[in-house]
Amino acid sequence: YMARTELDPKTKNKGARFAKRLKRERQRENLSQSELSTLSKVPLDTLRSIENGRVHSPGLFIAADLVHALNGKLDDWLGGKKKGKK
Repeated sequence: YMARTELDPKTKNKGARFAKRLKRERQRENLSQSELSTLSKVPLDTLRSIENGRVHSPGLFIAADLVHALNGKLDDWLGGKKKGKK
């Protein structure tokens, strides 16, 4: 067992923004949490925990599975623009 270290406020804020967008996009697609769980193959309890803010930093593969199930690009969701590029 490996204890997780406390996340810094910046990371928690990013997680909160991801959760808010996830819920908004899921609702825009008229999907229930259960339907998105099935499409993304992410367990329903995990999806609920992310949307409810209990998980501040979902793993990369979980985030990718959720975003791709909503026909999005992970890079766009994570603010993937490189510095110096427009």
